[in-house]
Amino acid sequence: METQRPNPDELLAQVQAEQRQAVRGRLKVFFGACAGVGKTFTMLQTARAPLGAGLDVVVGYVEPHARPETMALLHGLETLPVRRVDYRGATLTEFDLDGALRRKPKLLLVDELAHTNAPGSRHAKRWQDVTELLEAGIDVYTTLNVQHIETLNDVVAQFSSVRVRETVPDTIFDQADEVELVDLPPDDLLQRLAEGKVYVPDRAAAALRSFFQKANLVALRELALRRMAERVNVQAESYRHEGEVVPTTDRLLVCVGPSPFSSRLVRAAARMAMTQRCPWLAVSVELAGSRVSQEAQDRVWANLRMAGLLGAETATLSGVDVAREIVAYAQARHVTVIVVGKSLRGRWGDLLRSSLVHGLIRQAGSIDVHVVSGDPGPSPPRRADGRPRRPRPEWPWRNYVLSVLIVAACTGVGKLLATFYLSTTVLVYLLGVMLIALQGRRGPAVLAALLSASALNLFFLEPLHTFVLVNPVYWATASALAVAGVVVSTLAVRVRRQADAARQRELRTLALYAMSRELATASTVSQVTELARRHVGKALTGDVLMLLADPTGRLDGSERNAGVNRGAGVSPARPAGILPASGVDGDFASSSGLANGTHNAGETPASPAAPAAARLGAQDLAVAQWVLEHNQPAGLGTDTLPACPFLFAPLGSSIGVIGVRPLDRRPLWPDQLQLLTTMAALVSGALERIRMTRFP
Repeated sequence: METQRPNPDELLAQVQAEQRQAVRGRLKVFFGACAGVGKTFTMLQTARAPLGAGLDVVVGYVEPHARPETMALLHGLETLPVRRVDYRGATLTEFDLDGALRRKPKLLLVDELAHTNAPGSRHAKRWQDVTELLEAGIDVYTTLNVQHIETLNDVVAQFSSVRVRETVPDTIFDQADEVELVDLPPDDLLQRLAEGKVYVPDRAAAALRSFFQKANLVALRELALRRMAERVNVQAESYRHEGEVVPTTDRLLVCVGPSPFSSRLVRAAARMAMTQRCPWLAVSVELAGSRVSQEAQDRVWANLRMAGLLGAETATLSGVDVAREIVAYAQARHVTVIVVGKSLRGRWGDLLRSSLVHGLIRQAGSIDVHVVSGDPGPSPPRRADGRPRRPRPEWPWRNYVLSVLIVAACTGVGKLLATFYLSTTVLVYLLGVMLIALQGRRGPAVLAALLSASALNLFFLEPLHTFVLVNPVYWATASALAVAGVVVSTLAVRVRRQADAARQRELRTLALYAMSRELATASTVSQVTELARRHVGKALTGDVLMLLADPTGRLDGSERNAGVNRGAGVSPARPAGILPASGVDGDFASSSGLANGTHNAGETPASPAAPAAARLGAQDLAVAQWVLEHNQPAGLGTDTLPACPFLFAPLGSSIGVIGVRPLDRRPLWPDQLQLLTTMAALVSGALERIRMTRFP
């Protein structure tokens, strides 16, 4: 009987999920293989049944595509006005999310779930608009094609040679309350296209020549049926195991790198995790001391964000050996399968430099390694003779020039010491190689080692000024110098990278430790906010803004609530912004607000004028208010209001928000976002502690 008792944590999680579901709207997706199968028509036809039963049904946005049958079904249905956006000289029509929230019908029809919103919209994607509608308690009917599902993006591109840019995370499809498959045989769809019932004649003719070929339609239909079958199978298993815990023995880890093919690996890992119903992780490794182009960093960041949207737990590691770091992390997280991309280097490249695949296989032990081939993508540019043109690598020429200059300097010093033993000259060259290796670049260090051996042969070994060596001892001397230089440079670079990686981890750990220690001794709200701005700004190198809510739960952005601190170049002892006007005797009117009060001893008075960064515009303040109300990050680097220069994160319990504007104006990395979330939790805990101390 003891083994049959339910787990209290599982019961609590189930109750909380049921409570969220009770206030959340229901989502129904009309799912099809491609455009023209009748999804919008079926959605409008289905919506007429609840309309006839007296339900409040409103059309939020529908793309009729000038189809008479669809236009006829719109008669008698209330339709919300569209939102018009001027973009690059054109006027775009978009779904009005705020208008729908104000109208708040029981059922709202929103067509084309995968649509990308116009720049300046609150959310980048329409599926995010639908998510906010569901959280507001509004039921939503929507439409979706199979090629827009994120994990199937590569599969569709392989057989159709068309890369679909507008995608929807699989979690949105899987978490829908109901999915109705709208199916149409390929021959019937081609007939509809030929009759002009899907697109206008000119566009229909172009579609028949490209995407809407019968082979593609058959493959898309198969994908749609298979995806629906997977959903039905998951539902059947959940009902079969209702009240039980379905054990998952596998845990996947996918390696995300700067390669353009990493997005394919992420989608493949997501499909595997969905099929096996197991958790999965996406991990990127930063080589300490290595220089990566901004384009490569953006690709890694985008792939990690996509993995997070698909349900993965993301992490960024640092070290000198990618395979060793991944295996160590996988063993610590009890990973059973590692998904890695196939090496794109040739045979000689793998022989000269061990690939990640071989390193993982050697060190993985009992962990399985699945190798996924890369997406060939677009064909590379070709030369005039038809041969493919390889992209030119980016060489840090300054380091190589420095290597040549240092070897020349060592040669001059060796000439001055020519009266001493030859070993003295060899040590001088080794010292020069060490100086180059300390710069953290292996290529220039190896070049310095080879140049040193050549210079030793040319200027110090008989016969001079030639590369001919008559004495076998000289051969050994020159070879030993070259080998020793390569080994010493490799070890020095490795130690430099390990030191850089340890320094990064130490800085993050010290930042959290120092912040938690000082917050533990803070006794006023002003002290907490100033400490938070100083530590967050220093850790993330940017302007930090804190906004605390008033008793009504609003962020007014006034000087009494706003504060800003620049993370670089500001003395911690001198606040660079406005502190909340609340002292020891101030009044916490509620756990979600900061009331006005007077300054007391130990408080920092408010400055007479807020700095430039503290003067938020109306749009930035609206973003912060949205974050406070929805308890989700928004702003720079997210899909919610990404045009905002700040990244706002909630402090929890409706206390307020914290905003970060990086000095380089680039989005934060996933590990930096996790650090910001952790710091926000520390600040929230300190503010809650002060509130509970004053009002037990």
